[in-house]
Amino acid sequence: QGRVGQHQRLLTGGTLNLSGGGTSTGGSFTGGGTLQFSSGYTFDAASTISTANAIFSAGTTTLAGTYSATNTTLSGGTLTTGSSPITLGTNFTHAGGTLSGSGTVTVTGLSSFTGVSTYMLETGSGTTDLQGGGVLSSGILALDGGRKLQNEGIFNWTGGSISLGQNPFGTSVGGATIVNALGATFNDAVASTINNGSGTNAFINAGTFQTSFA
Repeated sequence: QGRVGQHQRLLTGGTLNLSGGGTSTGGSFTGGGTLQFSSGYTFDAASTISTANAIFSAGTTTLAGTYSATNTTLSGGTLTTGSSPITLGTNFTHAGGTLSGSGTVTVTGLSSFTGVSTYMLETGSGTTDLQGGGVLSSGILALDGGRKLQNEGIFNWTGGSISLGQNPFGTSVGGATIVNALGATFNDAVASTINNGSGTNAFINAGTFQTSFA
């Protein structure tokens, strides 16, 4: 396992894969390259990630501190954001694995849910705030444990399905909400399904919900 202390790890290009896991205690990862986590890793509140790209592909990574990677991809494992608000980069791609936490996770740019034939789970009582809108093009987007997914832009649902109150990787706690905020557009371009699982689940529309499928 590796440990990063009070110094910077500079990434000028290519990919640094932290496959052995480890911890960051006030460490800083910065530069124009890609930082990949394929094993367990823990960041404390004094740590900083400001790389161009960050990929979470396996293991459990606990984020704290300052996070400003431009492009974030969650393709496997578990990304835990805790109870503090965090901005999960400009663009966020959820292609697999689990996003969990009780705080608000904000994405200022585009959010893409592209799980192909896999589940993309978001759980915990926090909110995923899609300020730049998003797209669900494939896979199954599952929300559980009181999770709220809030769209503030244009969200295009072009493929896949949505399951509320379901944890496909463990025990379902139940309860999930999708909010289409005032001024936002939720575009249903596919005749698919929002499945109602355990607990109290809701789709709250304060904006525009439109269907555009044939």
